[in-house]
Amino acid sequence: MFTKINENVKKAKKSCKQEPKTKSYVILCTRDMMIVPIKANLNPYNNRPWFSGGTPQFFGGSADGENDPLKTLQREVTEESRRTLRLNAISGRVFEAPPANGDQNTYNFYYSIEWQRTGTQWNDNVTNSTEREMQRLVEVQLSDMLPDGSDSVIISRLLYDTDTVNAVGINTFRTSHTAAAFVTFIRRIWNSL
Repeated sequence: MFTKINENVKKAKKSCKQEPKTKSYVILCTRDMMIVPIKANLNPYNNRPWFSGGTPQFFGGSADGENDPLKTLQREVTEESRRTLRLNAISGRVFEAPPANGDQNTYNFYYSIEWQRTGTQWNDNVTNSTEREMQRLVEVQLSDMLPDGSDSVIISRLLYDTDTVNAVGINTFRTSHTAAAFVTFIRRIWNSL
């Protein structure tokens, strides 16, 4: 009897195991500024705290049937900007974070100078969960950043400029792939556009 129960538990674990995903993220920028989405404090799908809540993010996420990162990112930018922004093309790669430390997902970070404002105003009262993943958008100026500083100085300046120094998810953000992507983008790419 216990053997049968153990086999059923093993089967259930296998069926619940998530498949590895490739996640794509993009920061929208010009030579002088970038638009930084600020993650909602609570997960809009279950109303619980979530990873890096309240911190600066890139736009993006998992493919939803799309096999093309551009299609995924166009959808994500539309949703997460609450239809105020449109992504036209990916300009380049920031970096890739392959699976590590038990995380099976691959994270690809990009930047784009090929985007536009749609003319739609930001709506604070959306009910669609996909449009509530970000609580606001912040323009960060290149002239305010310190690309020659240490990683922690760059992140501290980003947190200051986005008014997220006291965000609920600050500790997980500081060690996240997203923080590393911001450092790489600010230090190695933004100045050369």
